[in-house]
Amino acid sequence: LGIFLSGGIDSSALVALAAKNRALTTLSVIFDEKDYSEVTYQRIIADKYKTDHHEIRLSEDDFYAEVDNIFRAMDQPTIDGINTYFVSKAAKLLGLKTVLSGAGGDEVFCGYESFKSIGALRAIQRMAKILKFPLCLAGNLNDRWSKLNYLQCGSPSALYLALRGLFAPKDAAGILAISEKEVLEAIARICPPCSFSTLNPVDWLSYTEINFYLKNQLLKDADTMSMYHSVETRVPYLDHMLVDYVASVSPKLKVDRSIPKPLLVRLLKGMLPDEIIFRKKQGFAFPFDLWLKKKARPLFEEALGKGGRDRKYAEYLWRKFELNKLHWSRVWGLIILGLSGKQ
Repeated sequence: LGIFLSGGIDSSALVALAAKNRALTTLSVIFDEKDYSEVTYQRIIADKYKTDHHEIRLSEDDFYAEVDNIFRAMDQPTIDGINTYFVSKAAKLLGLKTVLSGAGGDEVFCGYESFKSIGALRAIQRMAKILKFPLCLAGNLNDRWSKLNYLQCGSPSALYLALRGLFAPKDAAGILAISEKEVLEAIARICPPCSFSTLNPVDWLSYTEINFYLKNQLLKDADTMSMYHSVETRVPYLDHMLVDYVASVSPKLKVDRSIPKPLLVRLLKGMLPDEIIFRKKQGFAFPFDLWLKKKARPLFEEALGKGGRDRKYAEYLWRKFELNKLHWSRVWGLIILGLSGKQ
């Protein structure tokens, strides 16, 4: 049995709990790029719980050598899953058949920063008519703030896309060569699984994250990428009894500005060092921004050659990316859109 150990709260908690009952093998991906390295935190947990720890060093050359296989493993377009692809490949090389993953911890225990701001965003959306002009100005700011333009649409889906959408309405319209109005009208027709009129904003966001981002992206990608290497991934945080119980707890107990994931952290008092609990949230991040700037231009050109997108606007987005004004996931999304299905 292995555990994917990122060095964050979720995976570290799994190690702390599972180590009570058996010897564990832990796996971590490490990089030469120091800004992305979580090796310090990974080793703290591995040493504390005396796991058989393995570090897999991954470089940009390793990434580009596996690009074709990554596309083969991908059963539908997605910008995620590459981290799971490599850690699953390492698990197979170690002879592991089953691994535990911390997926679901942030969605169930309200770990994303957005859980602290969802109430304010919901209030802004309700005042969208009054704030329409300043919201339009947001489109001229960086890509994170420009997604506030979704709040001009009053649907629950628009509120969620302001947090989780890949492209702002303006950029989606530019890529598809349609009007921004058409983008917002299409979003208004999307019905989320639950209306926020009946739930506290925190509970609504948790429910929506579980039923959209987690179910349709994180779990799907974890399954396809790990099974490509014949490795079974198990997700203890999504045991239905645990999810049902946490969902019943008052949202006031789920979010605390001084403690991340307070329900989980207080349960594990004394089991996780403060360095793990109060570290800056990083997620399972790769140095993709650096790697794509160096070598991804040929992939980008190949993707544009497939057609179906506005090439001029795509080039505009690439230039913004090169100037550090656009998150790497946007250009990677364009590449995936063009090359998905590549065998």
